[in-house]
Amino acid sequence: MDPSDAILAPVIKLEGAELALSKGFKAMEDKQYDQAESDLTKALTLLPTAPLNKTTWQVGPSVVDKDAFKFFAYQARSFCYLKTGHSKLAIDDLTASIKLRPEYAGSYENRAKAYYLRGEKALGDVDMATMRSLLKRTAKAK
Repeated sequence: MDPSDAILAPVIKLEGAELALSKGFKAMEDKQYDQAESDLTKALTLLPTAPLNKTTWQVGPSVVDKDAFKFFAYQARSFCYLKTGHSKLAIDDLTASIKLRPEYAGSYENRAKAYYLRGEKALGDVDMATMRSLLKRTAKAK
């Protein structure tokens, strides 16, 4: 990187929910899943307190809308819940993420895994069938 590029690069100051999400992602990278759960919960808790005129949210290098921010937070926290053996909480978060983005096949696959961990094979099978259907639909659209 040319040193002059650093002058032009925007400095992003994360606060509130965005800062908590960033900390949660960092804790996940470090395999500190309990800490990540806490940080991601804080991100979701702080989200409603953001200024009403805020329309974009920083998620890593991307800028997204509020629903996408929630989707990423629920997805990340569900991963942590699965890693720490909290499959019921993972199912709850994956269900919330499905409500936000019902076309995302990965949520159904991950929720199926959580159902299987709980011994709920029938529910897992339904989610796997939904995932396969979504993937076929996506493949046909290409």
